[in-house]
Amino acid sequence: NTIKDTLEPTLKDLKVPLHFVKLDLGDVPIRTTNMLIHRVDLESSNDGANTKQTGIQIDVDVEWDGNCDIMIQATLTKSAKVIFGVKAIKLSGRMHILLSPLTTELPVISAVQYGFTNPPNIQLEFTGAVKTVTSLSFVQSALVGVIQSSLASMLVLPNRMVMPIDLGSYDYLDTYQPPVGMIRLTAVSGRGFKVAKKVRLLKDVPDVYCKISLGASKAVRPPFRTSTKKNNLTPSWRDESGDFILYDMDQKIYVEVFDEDKGPLDPDDELGEARISVRDLFRNDGICELELELEGKDKTGCYITLSAELFHLSEQVHSLSSLKYEGKDQLCGLATIIVTKAFDIPVPKEDAATYVKVMYGESSENEKTFYTGIVTDYPGYDALNPMYDSVFHVPITSAMLQRDNGIVFTLIDGEGANGTTGHGE
Repeated sequence: NTIKDTLEPTLKDLKVPLHFVKLDLGDVPIRTTNMLIHRVDLESSNDGANTKQTGIQIDVDVEWDGNCDIMIQATLTKSAKVIFGVKAIKLSGRMHILLSPLTTELPVISAVQYGFTNPPNIQLEFTGAVKTVTSLSFVQSALVGVIQSSLASMLVLPNRMVMPIDLGSYDYLDTYQPPVGMIRLTAVSGRGFKVAKKVRLLKDVPDVYCKISLGASKAVRPPFRTSTKKNNLTPSWRDESGDFILYDMDQKIYVEVFDEDKGPLDPDDELGEARISVRDLFRNDGICELELELEGKDKTGCYITLSAELFHLSEQVHSLSSLKYEGKDQLCGLATIIVTKAFDIPVPKEDAATYVKVMYGESSENEKTFYTGIVTDYPGYDALNPMYDSVFHVPITSAMLQRDNGIVFTLIDGEGANGTTGHGE
């Protein structure tokens, strides 16, 4: 039901609306391999005093090859509806499970947080009308995109699911794990690009540019794009860099390289892509030459040299006014917004379905909107004093400091699980 409730609002907004008729994920268990267990030290602040908490992090590869039974209805017109199926789902990726803080009394762990370090790989196998109806040809990629986007909003860093274990000792502010810091990425140079033969005797020297992203960053912002180096087989961008907030050293950096073409009827040609984890990049002293691949497997003989610089977070705010952190794609700070709980919600307990809307920089070009999860009446949870335990990060550029970007919190009661219409704001 959680999966259905999460995906259906987005599926209804597709150009051909979709909704679930049946959702059975089968009984195939998830396989785990390559497990790494290590200690983590967390810092928390209570009443102005900093304290250190200890936790355990488990990093593990997960793979699920599910024999599911899913039926989806597509509404082509008001009178034309077709049903197709998904008979298999393959999902693989690396998860992290954070057990923290540790306590001296049973159950020893205050809370569990879990999520994917990078966007997982998802493959769907369809049956029925989706393979024969032309107007449904987009569904395969659209459905995978919807699932990826929904996972990114809940279960891919910087997002984690939180499950309290010991409510007596649990405090989200003790559990919260801040980012590692900011990472500045530069596509230093490229080599191996070739002259392409066009019509007859015409030859095309590529106009090369790169797009760089980190982890699931593409879900919330466009990739960093370098300038285009016209007619260049050995391009260099050593004076261009993009900044990203880093949450885990195992997050992957994705580099996509294109040959820029002219006009909307002549799309840019993909020259290849490469990826490397932040950890592996710094094992090479923060600089590494990567060979580009096409469709994740075919070597191209083209290379991009990637470099990185890591900046740790600090309570000192000198970076907000430093020239070193100015520029369109460079960050000078990070705003952290934490929503923990609300008290004495004035609605009947069985009707409560509340969440918090957080808006940063309302009515400005910097406007960003976030939502906590919805809390309803459920055994073990107090719907009238709900815990939202959500954190939102706003990367700050020097341009954003020129405006007074306030933060507005709105408590909303939505449609309840028992069918009530909700009480609104």
